[in-house]
Amino acid sequence: FGPPQDEARESKDEANAESRTPTGGLARAGVSRHPGRMSVLSAAVILTLVLDPLGNAPVFRAVIGNVPSERRIRIIVREMLIALLILALFLFFGPTLLTAMHLTPPALSISGGVVLFLVAIRMIFPGAGGLGLTTDNEEPFIVPLAMPMIAGPATITLVVLFTTREPGRLLEWLAALLI
Repeated sequence: FGPPQDEARESKDEANAESRTPTGGLARAGVSRHPGRMSVLSAAVILTLVLDPLGNAPVFRAVIGNVPSERRIRIIVREMLIALLILALFLFFGPTLLTAMHLTPPALSISGGVVLFLVAIRMIFPGAGGLGLTTDNEEPFIVPLAMPMIAGPATITLVVLFTTREPGRLLEWLAALLI
């Protein structure tokens, strides 16, 4: 009964060899050939989750609630474009800035988390200045909408980490920002 075991072993070896080929096994099963590589769509989804558009909507409404309705769309578009510019600057020059300040990506992640924690504490227990919202018909400019609500510490940290992790994909990360 020796030959059937040898045939079974050979077919098992062939199956293992096929699963390691670029077009075999794992690739046909839908598993990425680059398991650690993030797609542009995945990056865009993560950025959207970090931006938290549903959570930011009430803040936007509170900040621009006293502004005449004909100006609101212009303010929102202006603030979104400013935030996009800030994030693009950090996308392209963030690692250089980190190197100049002798910061590592893990240190940036930790500091971003600490800043988010402090912002959350300030939102839960507002002081005399409140949330920095305007009380008259004054238009917000950059603060608090473009930065930190849109281009905040978490989003900037995420963009810089994308760049430091895979610096050769800057245009793909920019596409994820634009989505």
